[in-house]
Amino acid sequence: MVEGPGCTNNGRKVSVLVGHKLLHLHMIQNTQPEVTKNTLLTNPHNHESFIIRQVLTIGKELFIIFAKDQDESTTEQDVALRFHFGMNGSLILTKDTTTTTTTTTNATSNYRYKDENLKTCEMTFVHPNLTNQMTILRTYQTTVSNLIPAKAPRMKYERMKCRDVCSSEFNVETILQDLTNPKSSTLEDNYISDVVLNQNILPGVGNIIKIEGLHDARVHPKRPLKSLTREELYDVIVSCRTYAMTWFRKGRSPPKRVYNQTLCGTCAQNSIAIEKLGSTDRTTFWCKVCQTMDSNLDGNQLSSISDGFKLNVENDSIIDLPSACTTSIDPITVVPSKTLKLRKVCSLHGPNLLVLRRCRKGMNQQRIFFACKMKNCKYFCWADVSFPSCKCGKRVLMRISKTEHSGGKWFFSCAQSHGDKGKRSGTCGYFQWVEQEFLDQTFGHLLTPLL
Repeated sequence: MVEGPGCTNNGRKVSVLVGHKLLHLHMIQNTQPEVTKNTLLTNPHNHESFIIRQVLTIGKELFIIFAKDQDESTTEQDVALRFHFGMNGSLILTKDTTTTTTTTTNATSNYRYKDENLKTCEMTFVHPNLTNQMTILRTYQTTVSNLIPAKAPRMKYERMKCRDVCSSEFNVETILQDLTNPKSSTLEDNYISDVVLNQNILPGVGNIIKIEGLHDARVHPKRPLKSLTREELYDVIVSCRTYAMTWFRKGRSPPKRVYNQTLCGTCAQNSIAIEKLGSTDRTTFWCKVCQTMDSNLDGNQLSSISDGFKLNVENDSIIDLPSACTTSIDPITVVPSKTLKLRKVCSLHGPNLLVLRRCRKGMNQQRIFFACKMKNCKYFCWADVSFPSCKCGKRVLMRISKTEHSGGKWFFSCAQSHGDKGKRSGTCGYFQWVEQEFLDQTFGHLLTPLL
């Protein structure tokens, strides 16, 4: 999942190509396909004098800025390609030492496992001094714009770099002033979860950073912006920055305490709430114990934990901070089920590499199955063999509720109802809550809310 840290890392990868000459450009998908006046895209010979002058990243956007080699002394004619990384976007660089000016298939293992149907752009660059050394840049599931004047992204970068959650020039006070300024009154009734996701306020913050940042700051995602004190806003901003920078430095997301979890990683209680919230309608997780609708918890409500942490803004380091709430909460109640316990093991790699996945398309859409984490392992087993059948004669599907009153509870429903709303008929309306004991025995730790 690409959020600010992933985009910033992609920018660093592309930065090694500054000074390289563009030999070939193939745009597979374009955000504005009706715009065909772009001469660089319509005439491949016109771009052969372009070189990469600069690479900029702003939040989830990456800009590659090109200059014509005969006009390197001036930036007025520079143009830029904009790449926007969504939930599953990716960027891969591969080396090629052949002498052809077209793309080749000499790629790394990362490229071999990519679905070519998801490719959005492919560019070939030649080294400025070694004409037989080329680099191929490929993007997947990434929105790519037509060429635009480079002036706009440069101005945006200068304006937003102090807000970018992964920028070296990040400034907490600038964002605090934005949120406490009278001009921000249009946001005061918004949930803080929506405010944090606003890319004009905190560019680079995605759903994971939002959820973990709010949890670390002990702020409920449904609290309106106007209900937060300046100190609470400060904690939210700093917590998001902490999580993002840890992600950026390690190259992978840090451990998640509430996102896609069933037990809170802070208080270790079965107290995770799940709901689609706010104007963004994003699936949001929070701990009903650690994150209350009240202001900051007092000292009597806090107990120490071994892995608490908070950012020291002075030196960007992490210091220990015991802070976990131990208030009790009612357990989830579900309808009993008489299904049997299942035990599955990959015959080649054992039980430890077993994962639970869901079919995303085709006639078996939404069905869940067991698979193995090892690449090229062909282990496969349906995980719903013990599920009941509905009146339609089909095996039911298992889903999780994301509504206000029952978020986080698993249920069985008619398999015919998984299509587009309003376009399915003849469903029997089958519904049954799933017993927690059955979930624990059948799937254990493999079952996650965002399966």
